Amino acid sequence: MAAPTTASRFARPLALAAAALAAGAAYTFFARPRPDPSPTSYGPVRIVATHPDASVNGARRITVALPATLAETLKTTPPVPFFFNVKNTDLVVARSYTPVHIDVQNRTMDLLVKRYKVGETSKWMHRRSVGDEIEVNGPLREWTLPAPSELSALRDAKDPPTLAMIAGGTGVTPFIQILESALGHSMSPDPTAAQSRPPASDAAAAWPRFSLIYAAPENDLLAKQQLDALAAKFPGRVSVHYVTNGRQALTADVLRDALPAPGQGMVLVCGPDGLINHVAGRRGWDSQGPLGGLLAQLGYRANEVYKF
Repeated sequence: MAAPTTASRFARPLALAAAALAAGAAYTFFARPRPDPSPTSYGPVRIVATHPDASVNGARRITVALPATLAETLKTTPPVPFFFNVKNTDLVVARSYTPVHIDVQNRTMDLLVKRYKVGETSKWMHRRSVGDEIEVNGPLREWTLPAPSELSALRDAKDPPTLAMIAGGTGVTPFIQILESALGHSMSPDPTAAQSRPPASDAAAAWPRFSLIYAAPENDLLAKQQLDALAAKFPGRVSVHYVTNGRQALTADVLRDALPAPGQGMVLVCGPDGLINHVAGRRGWDSQGPLGGLLAQLGYRANEVYKF
């Protein structure tokens, strides 16, 4: 047998050394701590509970544990509404979810996820289990709710101003967040649970009255039990109206009966495009677009309405 050459004698040690360096680099990369979630980066949160929403088949309330830094951020009277992007790591896409409950004492956050036949991320979320981690970034804001004193449209208001909200489908979630932040009332599915007062929003709390119109089929009203409990707890401050027999039933007369008169409040609209177009006119690609629909017919001005 021929003697090994100098090159072959050194080839094996060099290959082993290279493999060791690569393994060390991989260990360093994967073992280093991942950043906490923030508005500029994704970070992991762990699921600590998941259960069906009591009001709707095909909806789940998913509770995640908050890292200390994120819990502290949400504790200090955050402007509302805010949302988080959740990354579907199977498809490398993200979808936005608005938390419907924050418990700063126990450092948890609830996401209400409706499962859709064509919604890959919602189906992916429903497959997550307790102990799984999901990647989120936030809190993020498209717009922040002003206090009544900040709105020029209300300078001549004769009555205590009302914040009116018109929701369709999962568009109710930012309004649940606003109500909880304004009233300091837990929207947890278990009203008897020992939980801390949710973090308050000064601007939301400054509104004296709230009126919610929720348009969805009877079996598709998300968090209905919690909304009913809220209206019962604050009968002089919160009213909830359900429209369950189709968008055509959301008429000018229905809005006139449930909303403040023009100049006496602000109207927020969130839901499917069809509902927004019907109620307030089409949104622009990157703007509110002109006010239209039923609200324009009733005499509201663009500076009294916000379309999500």
